[in-house]
Amino acid sequence: MTIRTKILRYFSVGIIPLLGACLLTVYLVFKQYRIEEFHQRQQEKIKSTLYYLSGFTEMDSEMLKSFKRATIDSMLNEKLVIFNGKKEQVYRSLDDTQITSLEKILGGLSPNVRWVAIKEGDYDVVGMYWETRENAYYGVYKAYDEFGYTNLYFLRNILIGTFIAISFLLLVITFFLSKRIAAPIDKVAMAIQKYKIGASKFRLSPQGKSVELDALVDKFNELLDRIDLALMFQKNATHHISHELKTPLAVLVSNFEKMEQMEDGQELKELLAKQKHMTMGISEVINVLLEISKKDTGTGLEEKSLRVDELLFDLCEELSVIYPDFMFSIDFGSSIEAPETLVFSGSESLIRAALSNLLTNCIRYGHSGMANILIEVSQEMLSIEFTNKGETLSKKEVRYLFKPYFRGVNSKGILGNGLGLALVKKIMEVYEGDITYSIPEKNTNKFTLRLPLR
Repeated sequence: MTIRTKILRYFSVGIIPLLGACLLTVYLVFKQYRIEEFHQRQQEKIKSTLYYLSGFTEMDSEMLKSFKRATIDSMLNEKLVIFNGKKEQVYRSLDDTQITSLEKILGGLSPNVRWVAIKEGDYDVVGMYWETRENAYYGVYKAYDEFGYTNLYFLRNILIGTFIAISFLLLVITFFLSKRIAAPIDKVAMAIQKYKIGASKFRLSPQGKSVELDALVDKFNELLDRIDLALMFQKNATHHISHELKTPLAVLVSNFEKMEQMEDGQELKELLAKQKHMTMGISEVINVLLEISKKDTGTGLEEKSLRVDELLFDLCEELSVIYPDFMFSIDFGSSIEAPETLVFSGSESLIRAALSNLLTNCIRYGHSGMANILIEVSQEMLSIEFTNKGETLSKKEVRYLFKPYFRGVNSKGILGNGLGLALVKKIMEVYEGDITYSIPEKNTNKFTLRLPLR
């Protein structure tokens, strides 16, 4: 069921029965009013007749005939019967209308029950007990309220016509309103239907007509960004794995061949250490890709509490074996008051890969043989700065620094594939963190990792 149909159905189902209930209430109230008003007229007719009769102590036949002619029917199809206190008939109107429930009504009247009203078809029959100073009387009056019923039927027809007209008008208005309300949503839906997985530069533009719809468009565009990023990562994963593994494996084979011909034990140990580092790098790439794929598929990551500073010291020590001529200086900011503030809950393999990549970049792109690392904690955010001297990037290059396969001018002659920083960026997104690049001074590169403490 479309939104337009739902609006039309729900609005109609909600309003039309309510309208019908209101009009029916008006009809029933007027119907009850007709009954009460007619009963009042009947009561007045009985009283006026009894008042007239009470003026005579005796009535002969000629006087009754004269009275009947004087009180000729004022209502259509009426019948009035008057009894004295002994329930003996003293007066009956001239018409032929019969009161079938006369005995029932008369039996129900007494000094304690002074008013009885019932229906005989469309006729209203009332009985009344009335006392004067000298006598008591019972009156039973049956009449047809032609004027009241005429007005009631007229009102009924007017209300039915009003109900039909307003219902039709509501349906027409709701039809056009639902069309107008659903038009932007239909437009967005049609645009979404045109989207094909992998399509480039497909985005919806907010229309500014509805806050909710614009929020939906923004969320859809955000979803497309994530889909594109996931597709790009998936598309590059195979190439990344093959590229990362092909070269190290070839180097491993070449180094093993060299090792077979080596006789110097010290040189052999150094080469073995490099082989170990390269093998660990291969394993690290595979582990990182697997961990990220778990996150993307919603499987979840194996997380534990990590001391980031200890992890940095371990990595620097491992790299010092392979690059003995390069040094790392690790400093702690004044905001760190206790070791517990450096504890981060996350996947060790992912955090290790991100830190290792940045440390390796300091070595590859540094010219001074040294890099400074500063650890700070502020507002539940862990910040790690990697600073080294070397050739910096231009403003244009900085925009693409964290894109896959991008390599700056300063990477000429240096082995790499341009996926390292993109991988670090992805890891930071997994933990809702961030990585930025800046140039604090001439020929100085600085990468800053920010991770929320969890």
